[in-house]
Amino acid sequence: MSDQAALRSIPIVAIRPSPYQYRTRFDDEKQRQLVESLRSTGLSTPILVRPLAEAGAFELVSGERRWRAAKELGWESIQGVCDEMTDAEAAARVVTENEVRSDANIMEKAAGYKRLTKPPCNFSFEEIARRYGWGSSASVKRFVDLLDQPEPIQEILSRDKITETHVRYLNRIKDLNAKVKLAKRAAEEGWSVKMTEERVAKILAKAHGPREKSKRKSGAAYEYDYNRFHCALFGAEVEISGRRFKKDEELVDQYLADYRSALQCFLRDIADRSTAQRAPENYGEAASSIPPSPAEMLKGLAEVEAAGQSLKELLSQLGNNPAPARAETTGDDATPSKPPE
Repeated sequence: MSDQAALRSIPIVAIRPSPYQYRTRFDDEKQRQLVESLRSTGLSTPILVRPLAEAGAFELVSGERRWRAAKELGWESIQGVCDEMTDAEAAARVVTENEVRSDANIMEKAAGYKRLTKPPCNFSFEEIARRYGWGSSASVKRFVDLLDQPEPIQEILSRDKITETHVRYLNRIKDLNAKVKLAKRAAEEGWSVKMTEERVAKILAKAHGPREKSKRKSGAAYEYDYNRFHCALFGAEVEISGRRFKKDEELVDQYLADYRSALQCFLRDIADRSTAQRAPENYGEAASSIPPSPAEMLKGLAEVEAAGQSLKELLSQLGNNPAPARAETTGDDATPSKPPE
């Protein structure tokens, strides 16, 4: 705040709303409580304004809820700090004030960050990350990209029913209607990020199905695609291929998470198949359509895990080792640089 900033009584009618204010929702109950607080105890924190070229006019920088409450109470003036600032400073200050508010939702923050990338600020994602304590510019970009989501998903996000990380997994579903339906289920049923990841992987596996015969691995007992990784079973070993790490497009952590999810989903499917194959022969073809009991599934999973002890070291090191440093091509069906072993 500059040395010229001064506390003064400002006429309510002389205050103009900020053109940089991106918040459109104000909690009705909290606003009612604020009105009652101002009615009984008065204003404890002044608003912040800047003078406009129009004589006697001011632009609101922070304190919009207090200004709205004062108007509702019929006040003629309100205490405010008047400070000179440029358009860029005013726009950045609006985002800063909203950033520290606990009731600003994820979509409002995304809109604020996007506003900073435009005139008069023209901030880069790197600068926004530094100003607001994000680990990297990629984190800010993922927030801003939420504004490209379908309207129903933005509405769910604004109610804090799902997070940006949920959306990262939902984005793998290219059919918009299917993605919206799954987002609604995630919100209604309170899915964790892990649950969302597993359900998306399962849906994609069913959509892609087993590979065509011409693309199958010779000698594999069972094969499936998950997250663009091809998993093939050879006896008690699993081979994973089919997706190279794109060093200029992917995050290492995300690649490793996709790899782990593919392996886990494949092992679960092997357990399901093992259980189905042990069904009584006299049930014939209909036996495979009868859901296995929980006890049978647990037994099948235990057998698979016992057979897959050679994967233990891979799983323990998967989150610690770096992803392949280079990728020569980007084809999804090419044989990848070998993941961490």
